[in-house]
Amino acid sequence: MNELQHYQCHKKVHAQPMTKGEYNQTRDRKVPGDPSEEGYLVVYSKDTPDHYESWSPKKQFDEGYSLIGGLSDDSIEAEIQAKGLTAPRVTPDQIDNLLNGCDVICQVVPGTTTTVATVVDANGFTICSEISACASPENFDKELGEKIATDRALKVARDELWRLEGYLLKRKLAEGGAQ
Repeated sequence: MNELQHYQCHKKVHAQPMTKGEYNQTRDRKVPGDPSEEGYLVVYSKDTPDHYESWSPKKQFDEGYSLIGGLSDDSIEAEIQAKGLTAPRVTPDQIDNLLNGCDVICQVVPGTTTTVATVVDANGFTICSEISACASPENFDKELGEKIATDRALKVARDELWRLEGYLLKRKLAEGGAQ
């Protein structure tokens, strides 16, 4: 066997607490060991063709992952569904579909270390722009600047789409047009 390489995890995953025994009861394959061992069901690439699931011991999971932003769209949606709050509303799927239809346009401001990422809806409406910049020109890397600015812009665009779609739905409800 070749020598093992050293890696650091930087994936975003979906997860929920689950003992090894609970995991084994829901799967065709079995993870050996104590069924009462605490851990997590870990879902990689949720809702994509690359989707797969595994089980991770609690200690290793807790050392490798931290909750992103507290409440997630998925956890809020699950609570809304559990409470039966199904009146007209904006859903995470709507926001995901809208965001997936957007383009991100990146450009470097000439003569600077500033990269601008602009999120543009499929209809041509500019949702937001965010920047990345470094203090020392020697540290400037166009690809990294685009990556950082794009990440920031997509986060802001997601929040902005929630606001815009909420406004649109409220208008429709006020006019008696939403079901």
